[in-house]
Amino acid sequence: MSTLEQKTKAAKRPARSRADILQAALEEFAERGFDGAPVRGIAARIDLTHGMIRYHYDNKEQLWFAAVEHLFERQFEFLKFSDAEELEFPRGTRARFAKFLRRYVYYCAKYPEHARILMQETVSPTPRMRKALKQQLREPHQTAVEEIRLLQENGVLKMDAPPASIMYMISGACQNLFALAPEVKVTLDYNALSRQAIEDHADLIVATFVPE
Repeated sequence: MSTLEQKTKAAKRPARSRADILQAALEEFAERGFDGAPVRGIAARIDLTHGMIRYHYDNKEQLWFAAVEHLFERQFEFLKFSDAEELEFPRGTRARFAKFLRRYVYYCAKYPEHARILMQETVSPTPRMRKALKQQLREPHQTAVEEIRLLQENGVLKMDAPPASIMYMISGACQNLFALAPEVKVTLDYNALSRQAIEDHADLIVATFVPE
């Protein structure tokens, strides 16, 4: 290919933001794992050259850390309560917990790669994953455990079990249907990512953990 042809092809290629690159990286890592995900594959997802990815990130590990940081920043923004909601839904109340559960289900459905990439990486924890978990999840998980304990004390969450166990029960219940959506489609011919399926699942989660 001539230099002119290369420049013409590059000019036709759509501009990609940092978020586009990181989303493509998350999808590739979630599907193939760190070792199996080539940078060229990530670039191909959004019609970029391998060199353009390398221009922004020196190596695959740097890209992985940036993608995981983006993953958790996005989750925080999606799940956080606004100032008005903080006033309307005090901590330790059923209304707040039900609203959080519903929002968390919608997040899991919209971004199933979140659960998939963690499943890929935590089966055999690497120094890379341990570092990411300490940076991104230690504090939020401790906060979640405190919230669960408060809900137990207030009689909202009627489960006499360790808060850590309850937290992971909730996480799995909210995530798995969507993380395993391809399996669900093949085995049950059920589209777990349809709007109705998501709404039904959110209703079920709320009814299960905080029944009226």
